[in-house]
Amino acid sequence: MPDAQAIAAELRAAYDESWEVGRRRVATYFADQVEVRHQPPLPQDGVKPGPQVEAESVAEFGAYKTLLTDFREETTIRADGEQVRCDVVLAGRLADGAEVRAPVQQILTVREGAAVKTEVIIAPDVLAQLVEIVRAGGKPVDLG
Repeated sequence: MPDAQAIAAELRAAYDESWEVGRRRVATYFADQVEVRHQPPLPQDGVKPGPQVEAESVAEFGAYKTLLTDFREETTIRADGEQVRCDVVLAGRLADGAEVRAPVQQILTVREGAAVKTEVIIAPDVLAQLVEIVRAGGKPVDLG
């Protein structure tokens, strides 16, 4: 079973290929049940089936790719004990040409070779910007 160090190395290699390969690789590490947490908290936080978390993650980043031209994910990944810390900047341009740079931190807690928890830390103003981007694309966003 891979530990956080091995998973971090594998994710770095995947992101070196492309953000899409990296994002899909992250999703493959979700356990059967995953605790999902956001800072600040969101209504959809809680324990969910891993395949659901994977599908939601891939769909979310697919929406950014569709709605932002030149979408890219600038990612730095490191292991810290049983955690894999992913410092991410979501970047691209809106249809009106405005540049988007949204820093986000994702922390995966690894146990027995799988991510049992994913915590996403995002500044409230950045969260509001991402919500507007997704809503502009006609996707529902539940913020309670």
